Amino acid sequence: MCHAGPCKECENLIHRECHCGSENQILPCSAENVKLDMKFSCGKPCQGTFACGVHACDRKCHKASSESHHCGTCKFDPQRLSSCPCGKQGISDLLEEPREKCTDPVPTCPNRCLKILPCSLAGEGIISGRCHRCDSPCHTGECPPCKAESTVTCRCRAVTKDIPCEECCSFNASNPFLCDRRCRKNLSCLKHKCQDRCCTQNEHLCLMVCGKKLDCGLHSCERLCHMGKCHKCLEASFEEQYCMCGRTVRMPPIPCGAPLPLCNYPCTRPHPCGHPQFHTCHSEEQCPPCTALTSKYCFGEHEIRNNVPCHQNHVCCGKPCDKMLACGVHKCKRTCHPGECARPGEVCRQPCSIVRKNQACEHICGLPCHGMTPCKQSDCLKKMVIRCPCGRLTAESRCFDIEREYKRMVAIKMMDSAEQGSLPEEEGSAEIDQKYITLQCDSECKKILRNRKIFEALELDKQQIYNEFLMEQVNRDDQFVKSVEKVFNDIVSSAQRSKNVDKMSYVFHALSADRRKVIHEYAPHFRIETKSSGVGPQRNTTVSARYTSGYPSVYLSSFHGKKCCFEKQAEAKPVSDDGIRKLNSNRPVVAQPPQVLIPVQRPSTSRHIPRSISLTANASSSVSFKKVGSPVGPCDALLQVPPNFPPTFVARFHKEEAVRRMVYRKLGATDLLVSQVGLGCGPIGGLFGNVDDSITSIIETALQHGVNLIDTAYWYGQGRSEEILGKVLSKVPRQSFYISTKVGRFELDFSRTFDFRADKILESLTNSLKKLRLSYVDICFVQVGRPRQRQILVQRLDSRQPCLDIDLLQLHDSEFSANENIILYETLPALEMAKHSGKIRHIGVCGYPLAHLASIVAKSTVPISVVMTYCHAALNDNALGEYLHFFQVPRPSESCSSVFQSRNVGLVNAASLSMGLLTGEGPPPWHPASENIKETARAAVQYCQSKNISIEKLAIEYGMTFPGVSTCLVGMDSVERVLANIELCSSGLSELELRVRDRIMRRYFDRLENANWEGVDVRSYWKRLKKLGLSALATHRHSSVESLTSTLTSFSRSSSRF
Repeated sequence: MCHAGPCKECENLIHRECHCGSENQILPCSAENVKLDMKFSCGKPCQGTFACGVHACDRKCHKASSESHHCGTCKFDPQRLSSCPCGKQGISDLLEEPREKCTDPVPTCPNRCLKILPCSLAGEGIISGRCHRCDSPCHTGECPPCKAESTVTCRCRAVTKDIPCEECCSFNASNPFLCDRRCRKNLSCLKHKCQDRCCTQNEHLCLMVCGKKLDCGLHSCERLCHMGKCHKCLEASFEEQYCMCGRTVRMPPIPCGAPLPLCNYPCTRPHPCGHPQFHTCHSEEQCPPCTALTSKYCFGEHEIRNNVPCHQNHVCCGKPCDKMLACGVHKCKRTCHPGECARPGEVCRQPCSIVRKNQACEHICGLPCHGMTPCKQSDCLKKMVIRCPCGRLTAESRCFDIEREYKRMVAIKMMDSAEQGSLPEEEGSAEIDQKYITLQCDSECKKILRNRKIFEALELDKQQIYNEFLMEQVNRDDQFVKSVEKVFNDIVSSAQRSKNVDKMSYVFHALSADRRKVIHEYAPHFRIETKSSGVGPQRNTTVSARYTSGYPSVYLSSFHGKKCCFEKQAEAKPVSDDGIRKLNSNRPVVAQPPQVLIPVQRPSTSRHIPRSISLTANASSSVSFKKVGSPVGPCDALLQVPPNFPPTFVARFHKEEAVRRMVYRKLGATDLLVSQVGLGCGPIGGLFGNVDDSITSIIETALQHGVNLIDTAYWYGQGRSEEILGKVLSKVPRQSFYISTKVGRFELDFSRTFDFRADKILESLTNSLKKLRLSYVDICFVQVGRPRQRQILVQRLDSRQPCLDIDLLQLHDSEFSANENIILYETLPALEMAKHSGKIRHIGVCGYPLAHLASIVAKSTVPISVVMTYCHAALNDNALGEYLHFFQVPRPSESCSSVFQSRNVGLVNAASLSMGLLTGEGPPPWHPASENIKETARAAVQYCQSKNISIEKLAIEYGMTFPGVSTCLVGMDSVERVLANIELCSSGLSELELRVRDRIMRRYFDRLENANWEGVDVRSYWKRLKKLGLSALATHRHSSVESLTSTLTSFSRSSSRF
């Protein structure tokens, strides 16, 4: 009908058929399709024949040539075929008679075929390197396959290779040549890989179906594989949905997978147990477990357990099963359990508990259960604890091995007794205990025993056994401590008496944190193990004692009502008439010096002193006491020390005018204020010659005139110097002097001269105190020589213990130590132990090489307060100045590292005369200096003598005023020399003497390249002594002190001055 707008598309269809009739096409009716022929070529080989009806058509689907529907004239028709197959000669030339029909044979010529083979035709993926032709003679039919090779490239252009032409012909557009390379690119879903061979795709689409379950749990995702979550299930139900009880309904539409509607009514399904339900309606197939409380028997029917939930069938009482086993002897030891006690066919393997009879031990049989049959004779395999004699090492061993070893020892003992003709002693309890002491003590045991001896040698207070917390608790809760001790004693006694039990235990229930800490810290003194268990603040504590447990030497409860061992006791008795403070203990309380001092600088000169070190502004500058306005402490009041005098001043003993003129200096970081000159007691021991009977006058004169430092050593006459000082100083007020001694150098025989073991050091210290008749000394220098090649680390005591007995302890001659580690890790820790025990106050080292002293100070973990050096602050050698930046605090204007600023080590100078080198008589023959140094010293002495000036005075004054040095030790053999040296401290040198000293230093000593004798070969030195006829001195072997004194006196006439 007529209508507006364009017409609709035609709904008719056009049917087309191929020429051969094998395929049909249906096309929509359109202007373009109407113009097409109703026949088309499908591209398949033609199924028809030529007009001859014999030969098949070799063309593809095509239109018939006539109404007869044949494919045209046959190609072998005589009229159509006029040449041989190769086309080079005519048929008329090859045949005498012409061909009459297409079935007649086609003649061939003798020439080669030379037709182009299929492999040479240009096609997709094929590159013809050359034109391949048939080499066969002229022939009919298809040419044979090509035997050459062609180059082919895969479709992704990644691989190019040569293959036979026969194989190359098999590849075409529908079957291209592919390489073996797999594509590794992600598909569009980013979950799968492409994995195609020779892939040429630009977009890799994943064509797999997702197939995952949707959120409904019933349907699967039908989309192609994709990223992210699957969409929600779009299915829906249009039926009403009811709950399990049917009282709650949900109206449609209902999304697929929606749960049943929530119902608040009680569940209507009955429980199998018959108890009522207490839960609401639910969608689960089974109801929740019944929670009604019931009473049920345990597995072994030992008891009825109440308040057991109905659903709980596993009820265990926690007690042993205790059912009789099949053996009829033992009972089941398993905890209450279900089922049979033993598996089918299982035999009881519990050890037989029958006690052995008529055997060495009384342990149980221990063999696997043998029922009612008698026990067989067997070795006892019970593990017993064996130990070493000290009880520190323990191990386990079998009883029969211990018994066998014990019998062997008894047999040896009986044989020894029989040889001696005596009867063996009867076996007692002590002998039985010896069976279990079969281990050998190791080095740690010996160390502990050695430390214990050191503990006793130092007479340490027994209160150090327990720490401060235990001492505080015994005064706060002594009844609990006593109850703990009772429990500890009981379980230790039971463990030692028991033979069949490894350990005895006891449980303290519901203890507070402090009480649990008391048990944990007190138990190690009994060698008892402890362990806390439980939850919350009121936890339980289990203690276990073994055979190796023991008892402490002193019980903690014995300290009830006493002060803590770390509490400082500063109680003192009133001052006596002689000005000496009487203390409750043997430890002194040293008064502190006045707080404000006004220094008066004294000029001095020095050679080779670094310019960064001032001659006057240093840590130990010369100080004269002027008016002081600061108050004094309580100790100063008790000692009655005036504010303008040093702490060692004692009224009615010192000469006030002489003390006021003496110069005092602070010794490093210590609280000692020492005089500028100190009294060296080497001459008193006879080490440098004999001294007359005026020793008492020498010492008293020096002390009364302000000298407050006395230095001695056991080496000075093998204790003779200390014994003489002990007699003299017993009549002198103790507060009037500081005294030092030395340890580390002992015997005259050089092979046994030095000993740095801790026990030997502390033993020497104790002997020195006895010889000096003092409970403490103020300064003690430790002489370091050649120690034995062993290292024993000495444990340190608690650093909080107050100590005031020895003020300073130093290592002497540290360069003789064969192993520096012995000094660092054995000797110095032993000195620190003595310091904490109240025997010394400060620790130091002394020796000749300054580099070695600096190394010990830098590496030591024990604080070193003082360093003594000798012959390095003299006219000929002032190398000490190069180390002032290391030992002492620099000036504020100097930039120095914090490690130097924190040392502030006090320096003590000795041997200002360089062991007789700077004297008018000259050095002794045994002096180790080189001949160049001796010649230079003799020239300097002659120059001083020409000016009528004593070089000894110049050298001593130089040593006393050396920058950084707190005091200078000088050996004085007469009262006159004492007074002269004291006067030198206050008056100094005249201008002429100063000019002469500067002259000899510039003219003689400044020119020395090596002014010391460090690094001298000891063996060469001994050979030189032997050449001089001093073989006794070279070997260091003397039968007595007198022989050494006489030997030294014969060639050392004036060496007692240094």
